[in-house]
Amino acid sequence: MKWIIQDADKETPIAAEAYIPALTAENRTTWANAREEFFSFGVNKISLRIIEKAMFVLSLEHREVGNNFT
Repeated sequence: MKWIIQDADKETPIAAEAYIPALTAENRTTWANAREEFFSFGVNKISLRIIEKAMFVLSLEHREVGNNFT
């Protein structure tokens, strides 16, 4: 956990890290095409498989997020 927190303190993510969430927000067809092109081999395939098999994903944010349930 300590390494994850220290890594998150970096000023800017590498280029690939900055754009991956945008791909998953696309419509299903666009995401499926991007997944086939960029995540069907190598380290990207391995990384995506690990994420998809995870029991849960933890997102650590440095900023305070407002409560929308008021």
